[in-house]
Amino acid sequence: WLDVGGKALIEYLIGIYCKVTSEILVAAKTADKYDKLNVKVCLDDSDLTCPLVGIYTLLKHFSVPG
Repeated sequence: WLDVGGKALIEYLIGIYCKVTSEILVAAKTADKYDKLNVKVCLDDSDLTCPLVGIYTLLKHFSVPG
C-alpha cells in the first residue's frame, strides 16, 4: 500500500471517513488483505479490473438511511 507519513494511505483515509460515517465500504477482489482494517469488504464479482467495476460493486452494497 502507498505509505503517507509512516501510515498506509487507506488507513489514513479510513481514520478520516470514520469521523463522518458509521459504515465504510471497500471494493476488492479478495478480502484477506483488508481484514485488519475493520471495514466492510464488498467483493467484485467481475473478472474485469477497472475502477468502474469497484464503483458498481459498492453501489450494489450501498444503503441510504431512511
